Amino acid sequence: MTLIPIKFEVVAAVIIKDAKVLMCRSRGNKHYYCPGGKLEKDETEIEAIIRECKEEISIAVIPKSIVKLYSFEAEAYGFNEPRIVVMNCYKFDYEGEIIPSAEIDDVIWANLEDLEKLAPAARVLLLKLNL
Repeated sequence: MTLIPIKFEVVAAVIIKDAKVLMCRSRGNKHYYCPGGKLEKDETEIEAIIRECKEEISIAVIPKSIVKLYSFEAEAYGFNEPRIVVMNCYKFDYEGEIIPSAEIDDVIWANLEDLEKLAPAARVLLLKLNL
């Protein structure tokens, strides 16, 4: 019997500077991914991207500037059994300095030369952006 992978949705922040995309790495993980995460109960995607950016990288997203870029499926990272993540990717303006916080250990500005450092969905995003 073939197992059907569990599918779940997340929001992902697409922050671009100098033709590179901000990626973060959480404690205990080897690979980098976009800031963001799962929605909380009764939370909209917009509310989630604002919350996640504040929690993970200490920035204040400017709500009126939020634009959805992509929604795509990719292999989920960090699970023992196969899972599919639905990435809802947003760009926006923000205030404040990017500072790793909460469970985030490190951030990098990644381009296509950094694909081996990235989780599968982050690789797909970078290829879509073609930076």
